[in-house]
Amino acid sequence: MSNLHVWNDRRLQDEIEYPYTHPINTHPKYEDCYNRTAEWLVKSMGHFGNLVSAGDAVTADDIASRITISTRICNDSMTPKDFKILARQFENLGTKTRCIIDAKLLPATNANELGSFPDITPYQQILFYRHIRPDKWFIFLVIPSRTKRTTNITIEGYFIGDMDVSEVNPVVRKLQRAFSLLSFPQPVITWTRRLHFPTDFHPNNTIVAFILIEYLHRHGKYLELSMDILMKCKIQSLKFLRNEHDTWLGKLHLHDVSKASHPFVDLLTNQNDKLEDLQELGFMVIDVKGDGNCGYYSLILGLENLGIYTYSVYNNNASSARVKSMLKNRPWQAKVIAFRKKMQEHSRWLLSVMYPKSERDYEDLMWFYAGIWDEREIETFEGVEGDEDNPGLPPHIGLSDAFAYEEAPAKNYFVSTFINETDYHMNPFWAPHVLASLLKMRVIVYTQKIADLKHSSHLWSIMSFDYRNETHTRTNPHIHVDWNTDLETKIDLERVRISDIEFKQKPTIEILYQNRPDPADEKETIGHFQFLRRVICSGVSMPPQPSKTTLKEQLSVRMSADDANVENIPKRNTANGPRQNSAADRPVLAALTVDSTAESPAIDATNVPAVDPPIDATNVPVVDPPIDATNVPAVDPPIDATNVPAVDPHIDATNVPIGIREGTGVTTGGPSNDATTIAPLSGKKHGIKKIPNRSTKKQKIEDKKKLTKMYRKGQLKHNTSTRMLFDSKEQRYYTCEHDGKGGFTPRRREDNLELYDPFLVEVATRSPNEWFGPSVAPPPTPPGDSGFGDAPSYLITRVPTLYQQHNKPYCLLYSFASALFYCGFREEAEMMKQKAEYIPQMEFFEAIDEVKSFMKNLVPVIGLATQYAKRTNGHSRKKRDLTWDELFTNLTPYPTIVIPVVPGQKPNHAFCVVDDLIFDSTTQFSLKLQYDSVLWLCNESDSSIFLALRFKTKFSPPGKRITQKYTRQVVHHW
Repeated sequence: MSNLHVWNDRRLQDEIEYPYTHPINTHPKYEDCYNRTAEWLVKSMGHFGNLVSAGDAVTADDIASRITISTRICNDSMTPKDFKILARQFENLGTKTRCIIDAKLLPATNANELGSFPDITPYQQILFYRHIRPDKWFIFLVIPSRTKRTTNITIEGYFIGDMDVSEVNPVVRKLQRAFSLLSFPQPVITWTRRLHFPTDFHPNNTIVAFILIEYLHRHGKYLELSMDILMKCKIQSLKFLRNEHDTWLGKLHLHDVSKASHPFVDLLTNQNDKLEDLQELGFMVIDVKGDGNCGYYSLILGLENLGIYTYSVYNNNASSARVKSMLKNRPWQAKVIAFRKKMQEHSRWLLSVMYPKSERDYEDLMWFYAGIWDEREIETFEGVEGDEDNPGLPPHIGLSDAFAYEEAPAKNYFVSTFINETDYHMNPFWAPHVLASLLKMRVIVYTQKIADLKHSSHLWSIMSFDYRNETHTRTNPHIHVDWNTDLETKIDLERVRISDIEFKQKPTIEILYQNRPDPADEKETIGHFQFLRRVICSGVSMPPQPSKTTLKEQLSVRMSADDANVENIPKRNTANGPRQNSAADRPVLAALTVDSTAESPAIDATNVPAVDPPIDATNVPVVDPPIDATNVPAVDPPIDATNVPAVDPHIDATNVPIGIREGTGVTTGGPSNDATTIAPLSGKKHGIKKIPNRSTKKQKIEDKKKLTKMYRKGQLKHNTSTRMLFDSKEQRYYTCEHDGKGGFTPRRREDNLELYDPFLVEVATRSPNEWFGPSVAPPPTPPGDSGFGDAPSYLITRVPTLYQQHNKPYCLLYSFASALFYCGFREEAEMMKQKAEYIPQMEFFEAIDEVKSFMKNLVPVIGLATQYAKRTNGHSRKKRDLTWDELFTNLTPYPTIVIPVVPGQKPNHAFCVVDDLIFDSTTQFSLKLQYDSVLWLCNESDSSIFLALRFKTKFSPPGKRITQKYTRQVVHHW
């Protein structure tokens, strides 16, 4: 097929530049509570999917097809058919300015009407995609720019696979026909070959196409893609398969385990334990408290992993529960003791019914493995006193009696001295036997025998207790005991370890028992139990790390020697190219997962510039530049008693009559400048005193706030907005008025102070050479606007927002109250909610101060707030900023009120952040803490953080010390 010659000549330097001016870092972040590498997890998920396809792993019938598609993504065998199924979600991910369209919908070249082709004229960016063959894909990035007479259309071509541009000629003709049928006035089209992907970049071009569409849609940094980042993209998109994979291997999810939910769990495994062999086999070693109950703790975790919670404490609000140690945690104490006594009861039944004295054969391997040689090892023995001829026999606690004390207080099991009561610690050879019989299951004990305290050498053994029969004979045992010893290497362990298929055929618990010399006496040994959870499928070895070589680096290598120096390449003019959409469109990468709640990569909120609408040459709108911490001229920082800026907070930044630049003492404005107007003052020349200290600043701002409040309530004696200045050099008073045009009348000397309110005179006298008076700007109101309908499903979590404002302006306190309830302060949350009706009647900063003051007495354990978007109290007086990126990245267990602001607007809404959740009173359920949620809350507009209050510091009222501690940890929900 002949080339249409519409494409510009290929320029290699274009390939290492973006077609948009402000690329965003949209790379997904990978986190895993089981410490698995991304590539190892993907490989294991692919193996699991293969087991499902082969019928070896049983799942629900309605998800089998979804698993099959996800498996092909894991195995780099994704097909265009898979792409088509997943791409159905594209239509739900478009925005007001951008869309994604299958080029198959383009009208025929001889068509006279558009047919089913959508109207694309309102969009600023359109992505067309299609495959020529299964391994050849193209993506067209279309950017129309309109004037009254013409439409300039730039088409950036991306080609994936070994293909020539002539192969897309049929699509080019259809696209040309579509533009002619659409209402684009005299379209002028520029065709640019932007990028030909290296053929060896990735083994599956369909996956690359899908991910590239997401990056182009969101103006992502696709040139930074590498095999490593692509692997993380796949993980991000496979949340559904990841959950199925982890649940199939076990029902104990570590992200649900914390010190509050399981006070005996220690997630920081000792790195000196030489457990790499187990970890490389795909086990997560979950350590527990070594207080003499570690064996029972490990078995309880194993039961939870099977979905058995009989001996567990279930707390549906464990994330906000206070952490209590086992010594003080009565619910968990009761469960552990109940488990011990149930095991004791069944042990006695076994020894009396299943293994009666008259039928015990001590040559049976089950007794031999347990080190039991006669009756005295089984029953409690009080001991025999010795003499010179007979040394006697020491006392001994029997197998059953060792499970629990007789009539002992519960706390005796959890005091620090219990660790020395070794007779009542779990027997690694008998307790698993009893549990296997009790629940008709299998218990496997991996024993690590450490030879010396330096851990220089160790041996492994594996003992399995497998329920077989309801009766017992030597040839057909009730519990089959198998012991594999002298295992020295990981290969030995892997050979003996049962496969996942066998593991799933019968309920199975696997635990680790470590036996090592006692540091106090190396002749003695001590033992410790930990729980083993499978987190990688058996037989899946750890793959090599994927390459971190970026696409840009590969392209640079491909360039000629003259073009290899990327820094010397002239920048391509992208003035007519697309600009970043301030709405920061919803992520397309979420479409890779079939699960509608799949998470999307976090957006770097500090790098999301504004977007111009299509520019009409005769009507160029004014667009605000992106806001950062160094470019906010029109908004003053929030003010409280500890934050004293030099400018009245109630004055619009475009109408500031007097202000002092920080640290200079130079006035920055004043009334109209005529013969009697005071010129800008500075230094000793004009008799100006030094900048007041912080305490004076605080007093001045309070004075200004009081004047404004008195003026608005009609309480000033002169009942006008008059401003007054006391000149310390002339020892005279001057006044001026607002002129109604945003300025001021010329100053005039005032000799009759009786005409004015004494408080205005007092304030002017106390702060000479500075204008004082009330603000005439409309008083800012506290945030309270209600929401914008139902949030998209992919932003919603399962954590409810308890208090919803509906049509009332209660967002500030209702959102905060919901967060307090989530954090465990239930009564306090209700009290905070009841205060909501009074807040809308206050001015903005008055409302903020009221909330801060109320929290000191309501929840003193976190009663003091750290305020962001304010200046610190240090000598540097630096502004304490908080960006969206910092908010999304640095998760905190402390409730944080966030008030966003859209450029050109006043702040009118608030929400509260805790953990990875956004509590917003306009939604029934909390939202995911990510920029897409903020976009939805801000009605698809770019925003910054105007004010944030993080309640994290204890407040002790005078004369009353608060001893309570806030100990809840961050909990992840998505």
